[in-house]
Amino acid sequence: MNKALSVTTTTLLLLLIANVFVDVVLRYAFNNSSIALQELEWHLFSAMFLLSIAY
Repeated sequence: MNKALSVTTTTLLLLLIANVFVDVVLRYAFNNSSIALQELEWHLFSAMFLLSIAY
């Protein structure tokens, strides 16, 4: 169970990092921001945080 939580939270963290990177590049390089990406950041962070507490 701990291994599954560890893998899941690590995957969520990597997705969160990639999402934030894409959001920053879109915002500053192309002057285009997506609210959907920002919402996804909050959802990934909250899921990662709640699963990390259980670990």
